[in-house]
Amino acid sequence: MPSSRTSAEIIVKARQLSDTEQFGTGPQLIGDTEALGRVNDSLANFWETMCARDAEELLSQRVTLTGPGTSGTVDFPADFYKLIGLWVLAEDGRYRRVRRLPLDAIDDYHDGRVDIPTHYLLRGRANGLHENTVSPELFPSPGTVARTYRLDYVPDAPLLTDADGATPSIELPNRWWRWIELDCAIGFLAKEESDPSQLLEMRARVEQGILRSASDMDYSEAPTIQDVRGITRRRRPVRGLDKDWII
Repeated sequence: MPSSRTSAEIIVKARQLSDTEQFGTGPQLIGDTEALGRVNDSLANFWETMCARDAEELLSQRVTLTGPGTSGTVDFPADFYKLIGLWVLAEDGRYRRVRRLPLDAIDDYHDGRVDIPTHYLLRGRANGLHENTVSPELFPSPGTVARTYRLDYVPDAPLLTDADGATPSIELPNRWWRWIELDCAIGFLAKEESDPSQLLEMRARVEQGILRSASDMDYSEAPTIQDVRGITRRRRPVRGLDKDWII
């Protein structure tokens, strides 16, 4: 069951977890401003960890978009961080997968055609700032036709602030908060040059549980094969069963 946390609640819990002297005192060298920064670092660390461990669907959102946008193609949401899947609505009313274009094939697609896109090339956000629009280059170009797209993506990590006396909160699953609180506490201990090994082990166990849950939470997929790499125990679609067309 998801639950909300404010930055103050996370800081209190992280201080308790990082007690090395007297219980309830917590690290003495971390001020409130620095502690808030550490909380947001831990939120970002969690996002990066899930993406690096092939569990980005835990963080994913789905939106429907219409293009062309400001750059002549479809504009991604302002909080876009990582693309999981992109589809375009075809004339027959079904969505067709728009696949990533290999860089070594780009010359084959610059032929001036205007048609329903089949491939995209995403070059990143200028300066890494949210006010810069993220828009993929589409091949063939959709031209000026306003087409409908379906986007599965990972949004940017949330940011907790205490500006103007407000105490905003973010709602996440409980186990995720445990990882974030432990990571924050590890940062507190590092600041005091204390040994974080026990908390590192606790965070690793929580992470393993999250990744196991990610592999078992959805049984709706087509026939699958087991991931034999032993990293996430994730089940993957059998080659050849990944269809380009969906309703």
